[in-house]
Amino acid sequence: MSLKELKAIPYQPVADSPAVRYYTDWNAFEPYLENPAPPVQLGWDDDALRLLNLKPDLILKPTPLKDKPELPEASSKRVLAFHLNTLNSQVNVFLRDTSYTILVPKPREGVLAAHLSVRATGNSTLNVLLLSPADAEGLNTLSIDVEVDTASTLRLNYIIRDSYRAPSAIFQRTRLDKDSRLETFLIGSRGRMTHMEMNQLLEGEASEAETVALLAAGKFSRITLETSAETRAPRTEISIRGLGFANEGFIAHKGFARARRGAMESRLEVRSRLIPLSPTSRVYAAPVLEIESDEPSYAAHSVAMGPLDPEHIFYIESRGFNEAEAVRLLVKSMYASLISRMRGSSLYQHALRLLLEELGL
Repeated sequence: MSLKELKAIPYQPVADSPAVRYYTDWNAFEPYLENPAPPVQLGWDDDALRLLNLKPDLILKPTPLKDKPELPEASSKRVLAFHLNTLNSQVNVFLRDTSYTILVPKPREGVLAAHLSVRATGNSTLNVLLLSPADAEGLNTLSIDVEVDTASTLRLNYIIRDSYRAPSAIFQRTRLDKDSRLETFLIGSRGRMTHMEMNQLLEGEASEAETVALLAAGKFSRITLETSAETRAPRTEISIRGLGFANEGFIAHKGFARARRGAMESRLEVRSRLIPLSPTSRVYAAPVLEIESDEPSYAAHSVAMGPLDPEHIFYIESRGFNEAEAVRLLVKSMYASLISRMRGSSLYQHALRLLLEELGL
């Protein structure tokens, strides 16, 4: 694909509607699109990896390509089209009753464009780590296709800590069979421009998809996240919860839950809370429900965008803490309330330190 053909594709299908606008700084990607180059000097943050106490089973690197994956949305999204056009790493992963960790290195220069095809059966865990050196200047683009087999459970953990000098984009698609369950837990902190899209399709009866996203954007950081789940089968469950704090940074979270015709007796929930910790912080949240089915058993959405409650801060200060300590206790307790929902929370407790560090707490 030529640069002219690539630039004819919009960054996003509709730019003006708040319901679909990404609030992503697409200009951060433009230099790489105009001058793509192979990845040079792949690396990662050793200190963060040690903190998480995880040993990677696979470290992504350029590989010979087989048939390129089908990514239909590439025809309407410029960064995804660029990713497909410059793809230089492709891996297939099959999980059966196991835990597997993939480390996505950051290039010092150039572009690492990787695609993962994942199939999970039984009871499995997949950890995807992007732990970039703070000063790396290369681009990461990552697409992930996930299929969860009948009566299987997959816990999918993303821990993202990106570079201050370069962007990254992650695109995930998941399909769930009958009686299957997907638990997605995302911790995202730091990054010049980190753009993430998580799309889930519940095709099987009684399938479940739960997504929990914890975000932190300090100074110079910008994070945009779209979490979308759609059900077409009866007795399915969708739960999307996002919580983020910005301290001189920017966070946008859009959560979509859609019940199409045939999704009788389904449950849908979308909740997003984004909190600015300083006057220069910016946050944007948009939870959306679309219900075509006549018989959902439960549907709810909520959004909150505003600073911490001064009365809560005053209450903690009255117990002998200063203001900074009170804010840290409140932020930590709010993160912990969602971490407690996830099984295997020791990993998330380690990752919590990365979030608090990004916020300067």
